[in-house]
Amino acid sequence: ILRHVSAAFEEDPVRILRGLRFAAQLGFILEDSTRLLMARAVPLLARVSGERIRDELVKLFKAPHAAHGAPLGNPPARARHH
Repeated sequence: ILRHVSAAFEEDPVRILRGLRFAAQLGFILEDSTRLLMARAVPLLARVSGERIRDELVKLFKAPHAAHGAPLGNPPARARHH
């Protein structure tokens, strides 16, 4: 489980994509409150260069568990178990 522990997403919004990529590469599950913080911070990506976003997305889509890289649209983990 990956968990948010600082104001990292506000400092560098690319960390949102990097977190998704780590989940996709390593098969981790993002903790529910972390996913919520990531989703809320997505508008901050507008201040990031397209090249940086592209680079992270390419790495994300090449990851072995790429389906894990799209958790912002998935229901919280506790909802998936009911």
